[in-house]
Amino acid sequence: MGSSHAASQTSRAKNCETIVEAIRHAATAEAFRDAMFRATGWLGFDHYSICHYVKDRGRTLAVSFSQMPPEWQRAVSLHHYWKHCPIAAACQSTVGGFAWSTLPSIIELHPEHKQMLALARQCGISEGFSVPAHLPSAVSGSVTFATAGNRTLPIEALPYAQYIATTAYPVSLEVTQSSLKTRHAARLSDRQLECLRLVAHGKSDWEIGQLLGISKETAHKHIQGAMRRLAVSSRAQLIVQALFSSQLTYGDVLN
Repeated sequence: MGSSHAASQTSRAKNCETIVEAIRHAATAEAFRDAMFRATGWLGFDHYSICHYVKDRGRTLAVSFSQMPPEWQRAVSLHHYWKHCPIAAACQSTVGGFAWSTLPSIIELHPEHKQMLALARQCGISEGFSVPAHLPSAVSGSVTFATAGNRTLPIEALPYAQYIATTAYPVSLEVTQSSLKTRHAARLSDRQLECLRLVAHGKSDWEIGQLLGISKETAHKHIQGAMRRLAVSSRAQLIVQALFSSQLTYGDVLN
């Protein structure tokens, strides 16, 4: 019995290393997504998400890679729930992976946090396991694996999930940056960059207009134009793409 269990654990560890190597050597976004999809299923989860966080007056969430339910992603974007993400908040208070069900022991859950978690359940996400990512001189973020329906977390797989997550996050940054270089990201205009720096500091279109001496509508037009130019669908993603293409600096965002 004992030797059989040990052999099983050894085999599982070898399989994990194979998956980690596939993630580590993923040279394109497509290869990385495929490797993460395989890792998610092997761990016993149904969904995964890798988020890069950009500092705002709260926390701004930019989803870099995700296989979460489409209805969840649409709702989060539509209602701007990323402004009050409990996962992002908890990641600032801990370094180890945590189950979503333990969030009340990590942070104080505000009504907006509870609303976002309730939305996840409505979209078919039953539980999640998130691993914070804090790298020197890089955008911080998290890697999340989630279960669907009424499935509980695969407890025995959590140490492997933590290991895979810590490998996947820096690769996600490299792949995103490489993808931008391959696409020869268009350059933003000086006015678009002025607006974007203020977006990074949590300013609304109206506030940007007041600070730059332009109308709210003109500020909005500049930001929408920047989003189209860098082929992104949210302001948070716009900030991250501008960082990766060296059009914004971390000083622009964090100071």
